[in-house]
Amino acid sequence: ADGNRMATSVSCACGNARLRFHSPAPAFTGECCCEDCRQACEWAETMGCKAKVSHSDPTLLAYYQNDVCVEAGRERLRAFRLREGGESVRIVATCCYSPMCTDHPAYLKRVVLTFPQLSVVGPPPATPPDMLMVKQEWP
Repeated sequence: ADGNRMATSVSCACGNARLRFHSPAPAFTGECCCEDCRQACEWAETMGCKAKVSHSDPTLLAYYQNDVCVEAGRERLRAFRLREGGESVRIVATCCYSPMCTDHPAYLKRVVLTFPQLSVVGPPPATPPDMLMVKQEWP
């Protein structure tokens, strides 16, 4: 990797785990209304994640090119699925249960998503989001 190239870091809430995406900005951003994203945020909170999201607003997502490396806390990172048969694989920092990134077969290994409200993303993604997703599942 080119050390002079800007990158994006994603750290857990307590700072013990950190990923680096080699792209300086997300490929795209969105607000998601799907049940899976809402449940992922609720699961993180019940496990002890200190960052909180508004359950009255869609979940903010930032999708980065799948060009990532672990900078710190590799031993704290674990893969989880919310439910048996679930397609999304979530990489979570077990020290504070911050979701670090998520992969899904539909992403075709091109991008992974992050939850900027549940982890520390720097630089933060620009607002407003590019799209609103799965609006039909919003309660």
